[in-house]
Amino acid sequence: MSTIILVLLVLTFIIWLRKNLHRVLRPQLRKGIIGIYISVLFLMSLIFFVVQPDEITSKEKIEQPPSLFESMYEYKYMESLEEYKVESWEVPIEENTLRLQAIYEGYRLESFIPVIVTEVDREDEVAQVTYYETPSILNGYDFSDHIQLPTIEVKDSEVVARITGEPVEYEFQSIRHDAILQQFTETDEGPTFLDFSIGEIGIVIEVPKETAIIADATQFDLIRR
Repeated sequence: MSTIILVLLVLTFIIWLRKNLHRVLRPQLRKGIIGIYISVLFLMSLIFFVVQPDEITSKEKIEQPPSLFESMYEYKYMESLEEYKVESWEVPIEENTLRLQAIYEGYRLESFIPVIVTEVDREDEVAQVTYYETPSILNGYDFSDHIQLPTIEVKDSEVVARITGEPVEYEFQSIRHDAILQQFTETDEGPTFLDFSIGEIGIVIEVPKETAIIADATQFDLIRR
């Protein structure tokens, strides 16, 4: 009811102002106000279409990926992670040893990086290293571009996890209504909950039999199969 009364009062004021504008403002002042109004509209249009940075909005929701940690520890669910394979390398093995190293640029990673190690029969001294990564999701949308996960690199006979632990702060905003009259609607706003899950990474390594794996025990969790 209060919304209807407010709208009627605004409409009444607009009609009165239209009929009596010549009595309230002088012609020169009216022209100045109209000129300022048109200038503001032009400036806002310029800012909206030209100056403001481009924003990429995700429109398609994605399904929640399987837990990479659980899949790797159970191993029987590894086939479900095939679509999350990022890259695969062949790494030469020197002195029958493969090394896994963590390089930190900031804080240490709180969770372990799971590494499945499988021994296979092969004559060449080469390890097959496969890197998996699941997306970070915010309310059903892929948010991975804004989350810094450890990156996996291969250098000589080493597998390197480069970990960046710098704190980052984000401000989330959402549009609740499209119509301007909705701002006069009384709504019971409760707390806003964000369904947020951070992506996970994991490594699968196939090595020749009797290959030694040297890894940082504080960062890598070796799972032998």
